Amino acid sequence: MNNYHEENSTSGTPKWLLILRPFVSALLGVSALWYAWYRYTNMAYRPDSQWYGWIQLALIAMMGILCLSAVALFVSGKSSGSSVFKAGLSIIPLLLFSNLVVLMFRAIQNIIQGNATFFLDRLIAQPQRIVLILIVLIALGLLGSLNERANRE
Repeated sequence: MNNYHEENSTSGTPKWLLILRPFVSALLGVSALWYAWYRYTNMAYRPDSQWYGWIQLALIAMMGILCLSAVALFVSGKSSGSSVFKAGLSIIPLLLFSNLVVLMFRAIQNIIQGNATFFLDRLIAQPQRIVLILIVLIALGLLGSLNERANRE
């Protein structure tokens, strides 16, 4: 019965992609854990590290752990490997959303402290940041609508 579910969920996926899933998962997992370690070594000994940096660090490390766990499940032939891998990848939009929340907190904090002009001048001087915010919001909306559509089918 478990094989029937796995065959139905991967019936439209090319065989070469099914073979590459453990390698992609391993690459993403190792890369995420390496980046988390790199960020940790940069943040651990700085007295001015911000609180939101630690949240991002924990999410990135969790993504690496989930992707490496998916590798073990893929190699052992368990069908839950895909779910664990998707859970690891779903942390990416969560990271992007947390960055938007941090941006809103910083904007409110700068407005309350009276530093709003400096903050807004710095934001307007780099218009690619505004475009990136719009891209993240559009991507999150698309991911949400695709997820709803997949759940309905």
